Amino acid sequence: WAFVRSMKRHLSPEWEDETAFQEELYEKLPQQQAQMILDAAHRPNRALQDLSYAIDDLPMHFIRKNEIHKAATIFEDNLGSSERILTSPVPLFYSRHLARYLAVWLFL
Repeated sequence: WAFVRSMKRHLSPEWEDETAFQEELYEKLPQQQAQMILDAAHRPNRALQDLSYAIDDLPMHFIRKNEIHKAATIFEDNLGSSERILTSPVPLFYSRHLARYLAVWLFL
């Protein structure tokens, strides 16, 4: 839960969601863990780190733990690439070309 909620907060404007995010963290997580997520520079990564610690504490065979860690690593890599795509600007050429194409299409 903490990762998904941290990611939602990370992608939304600060004025929109920060107080509700803090309240939910303190309500659902232990005080120290919530504070560490709030103090982190990149909150979703901190939540993934906590998830990794939770996986380490599971009472299961180490081979299964390694497979779960591999899946979490792949997930984190995909998250990073998606975030880079989201934050990279659209080149001016593409936006102008699209605007012209849409104008011609609408006027015909």
